[in-house]
Amino acid sequence: MPYIIGFGVLGSLGQLCMTRAYGLGKALTTSALSYTTVIFSALLSWLLLNDTPALSSVLGIVLIIVGGVMSMVFNSDTRRTS
Repeated sequence: MPYIIGFGVLGSLGQLCMTRAYGLGKALTTSALSYTTVIFSALLSWLLLNDTPALSSVLGIVLIIVGGVMSMVFNSDTRRTS
């Protein structure tokens, strides 16, 4: 039972932090960074549970990283339009 309460408290805290991040930061950057939860979930699963990710998972992680980098590079405010 204490685990369930801890999960609820930490989940609520995480949601509040994400809501605050969307309010303070750029939505594009925040949403790109929020997809890193998939990467960290797979990494923790591999390290703690010895669960080897499937090839489709690895390809998905690579796509998330590439998409996040591309969205930050191509939509930066420092880019010149001339």
